[in-house]
Amino acid sequence: MENTTESETSRIEKSSTALKNQKILDDAKQIEVIQAVRNYNPELIHHCYAVGAWVWAEFQQRLSQEEVDFLKSLGFRWNPVRRVWQNACGVKTRRSAGDPRQKYQVITFVEN
Repeated sequence: MENTTESETSRIEKSSTALKNQKILDDAKQIEVIQAVRNYNPELIHHCYAVGAWVWAEFQQRLSQEEVDFLKSLGFRWNPVRRVWQNACGVKTRRSAGDPRQKYQVITFVEN
């Protein structure tokens, strides 16, 4: 019976390590996306925020075609329901019926 407990403990530790490693990868992808936006146009960063592992960009004004093309090149997609540009940063999730901003931590980005 002791081997089963050790085996379960080992499996839990491996699972925990895998989750931590995935979080690091998710954070790295977010940072990569945000740095690309900042390098392209530092003013756009004020419209971006993280929702969980995703990066969202919300604008009051209409973007130029060049800006739209840039966001698309980074992997952003327009969400007509929420009226925001969203980049999943490589995270695969199902469609959310509710507002993810109510479920996940929201982090805004500021320019130094």
